[in-house]
Amino acid sequence: MRRSSSSRRTTLLTAASSLISSPAGDYITRYTTTGQYFYVLNEGNAVNFLHGASVGAFIYLVQAEILAATAALAAGHLKPGLHQCDDDTRRFIVATWLQVFN
Repeated sequence: MRRSSSSRRTTLLTAASSLISSPAGDYITRYTTTGQYFYVLNEGNAVNFLHGASVGAFIYLVQAEILAATAALAAGHLKPGLHQCDDDTRRFIVATWLQVFN
């Protein structure tokens, strides 16, 4: 049986509220709950830009495709396997980026 989105949201919020964070090294945070743990590097930001490298506006193209791929994955219509964003999605991302940064 599938749970409602509000039920899943409540479960996620409850799980997030029980997380305990602690430093685990330079730019590394360890989150622990009920005997399980995971690490977040650089507060969740890209680690390859940790020391202030400038990436420019093109990084928004990468981030937009990550968000589009995440939305497609979350929709639950994909079969197991390797997937990528389709050309229409990429054209939309590029057109939007050009409107903002061109």
